[in-house]
Amino acid sequence: MTSQCIEEKSLQPWFLYVLETKHKHFYTGITTQWRRRFIEHSSNTVKSAKALRGKGPLTLRYCVQVPSHSIALQAEYWLKKQGKNKKTSIVEHSIPLPYPHTLVDFSNMAE
Repeated sequence: MTSQCIEEKSLQPWFLYVLETKHKHFYTGITTQWRRRFIEHSSNTVKSAKALRGKGPLTLRYCVQVPSHSIALQAEYWLKKQGKNKKTSIVEHSIPLPYPHTLVDFSNMAE
């Protein structure tokens, strides 16, 4: 990877998101384009995560912008290690994510 690619990767906004399946399971991921990634996951095609295929409809439950790819990776790893109750509390904004972040307003997104 060239230094220009690394620099461009670090300058992009990064997002941590949580999806909920029809079975009420959570799926956590990171991306630079959360709308595109949600559409890909919902499509049940090669671009959707294998863990989500056939488990739709999916609901975007939580999405935050984080300052860097590194923080996105750390926050994703941390959140995936949490139990269902703690994840639910974070998704419902009862407790804050312990990483720097800005909430994303996705309320007007058609699902």
